[in-house]
Amino acid sequence: MKRADKAVSETVGTLLLLGISISLFSVLYVSVGTIYPASSSPCVNLICSLNDSNITIEHRGGKDLDLQTKFIVTINGTAQTYVVNDYLTSKSKENNVWNIGERVVCPIGSTINKVVSVSVIDIRSNSIIVMADLQK
Repeated sequence: MKRADKAVSETVGTLLLLGISISLFSVLYVSVGTIYPASSSPCVNLICSLNDSNITIEHRGGKDLDLQTKFIVTINGTAQTYVVNDYLTSKSKENNVWNIGERVVCPIGSTINKVVSVSVIDIRSNSIIVMADLQK
């Protein structure tokens, strides 16, 4: 008689372990499956140049960028943040995006014997699109 009780006990224990395992796997699957992937940075071709006392950033291809895209200009270690919307022409702002052929011209003053670098940051993906050191 004791032998039959052990067999039932082992079967119930196995079913309980199997049920717990399936429940834990289901909870893990649902929690991981609902995580949204981070947005990737856009593929854009930007050309940065330095002439006289202006930095020019021209959009040469790829995805359109938001007008609130930021660019950081660092001169001899001092950084200043700018927004693309403030430096585009009114005609360029009509479609509410920064797209191919449009350029940003930002006056920065004299750059003689100074180290100048530019970083363009996409606000949607919160990623750096371009990072460049400029020399005259």
